[in-house]
Amino acid sequence: MSQTDGLGVRDDEISFGNEYIKVEFSQSVDVDWIAFLDLFIEGPNLNTPELAKVRVNGDENSVFGFEGDQTRNTVGWFQTSGDNFFSGVTMLEFFADANSGDEISPGNTDFALAAINVTEVSEPGTLALMGLGVLALVGARKRIRS
Repeated sequence: MSQTDGLGVRDDEISFGNEYIKVEFSQSVDVDWIAFLDLFIEGPNLNTPELAKVRVNGDENSVFGFEGDQTRNTVGWFQTSGDNFFSGVTMLEFFADANSGDEISPGNTDFALAAINVTEVSEPGTLALMGLGVLALVGARKRIRS
């Protein structure tokens, strides 16, 4: 995966303030991981991390933050991890925010969205149709045997 470019608003980054990117999916998905670029630790003493925030399905109670730190490489690459990091997702909103305390600087809080890896979630209607199809095949087979 390339670690050289990502999406932003107006310029190459999502900056603190009114900028955000909204990603809507046509059906529910499980988010396996999200990758960010330009998520650094900044400031004169490398003490003010940049902060990327993600709101899941428009729910104010489902906002997650990811901070830059000194272990990032030269492009500020950060990738979340874990199977089905978020489940049943129809929308993600990415924004830069400084609401996590004094250690976060709104002046340097910006980042780029590099990638979202998702897996489709089987819809209950599809599963029901498949189940009915299997029952029909079993019924037809029994009639043929009789």
